[in-house]
Amino acid sequence: MNKILVALGFFVLVATCAFALREPETLFFIIPTFIFIGWLFAKIAEKAKYNTRLSKAEQNGTLRFCAIAFLTVTLISNGGYLYWINSLTPIFGDEYTNRLQREENKKKAEQYEQSLRMEEFRKTSSAKESVKKTLKDSSSAKFSGEKSGRDGAVCGYVNAKNSFGAYAGDSRYISISGRSLIDDGSIEFKENWERLCI
Repeated sequence: MNKILVALGFFVLVATCAFALREPETLFFIIPTFIFIGWLFAKIAEKAKYNTRLSKAEQNGTLRFCAIAFLTVTLISNGGYLYWINSLTPIFGDEYTNRLQREENKKKAEQYEQSLRMEEFRKTSSAKESVKKTLKDSSSAKFSGEKSGRDGAVCGYVNAKNSFGAYAGDSRYISISGRSLIDDGSIEFKENWERLCI
């Protein structure tokens, strides 16, 4: 009977750990507490077992008390831990399901944000390469103020060396679908800038 009670105590620990694994750091509280409870009642049982002043019935009664107390204290401490953990971070019930859903939604939102950033980076890099092809000295190009415009356009400023080897100053550019325009002072560019970039 005593072994069954102790086995039930271990079962309680396993069941508690199954829920506690949803917040793994809580195992640092649960397992040491369980070990301490087991050690405490094992010490009491050991002293009773080898106490020559106790009759055989008293020894058995003490051992039974230790087994029942071990199970009871284990149930109370593990139940208390689960209640405490659940009050901080839901680990079972509807609140746990809602928590998982929130975490999943947050993860999806982060992945979506990351994909947008990657797409933006790819689009901007492609636009810069396209703009470089229209410059006299593409290796001297310095880009600034890149932003996404309407209809998939990338707008920004580029400063590069001219045919005399001097930097010409920041010029506006528009790049869309692999085609780039650099501000040449024309009305057409101004209209495109206003339509796509402002």
